[in-house]
Amino acid sequence: DESAGKFAINALSGTFRFATGRAPKDRYLITTPTGTIGVRGTKFDFNVHPEDTRVLLYEGAVILCNPGKDCVTVDDTC
Repeated sequence: DESAGKFAINALSGTFRFATGRAPKDRYLITTPTGTIGVRGTKFDFNVHPEDTRVLLYEGAVILCNPGKDCVTVDDTC
């Protein structure tokens, strides 16, 4: 019926490539040891280490938040 639940990923370490599907963008949540990544219609790579998370944006935007809920929107593509 094309309804969507929550799509949640716990990324502990490594390099990942992510592209959204047809679900509403607020349904995607990526959690890392240093915070969260909120997806806003996008394609991006991200690299997770215990001390930091790095994002390489190809399309759209992502919202990066640290555990204290301080957030920044990344919308500048590479």
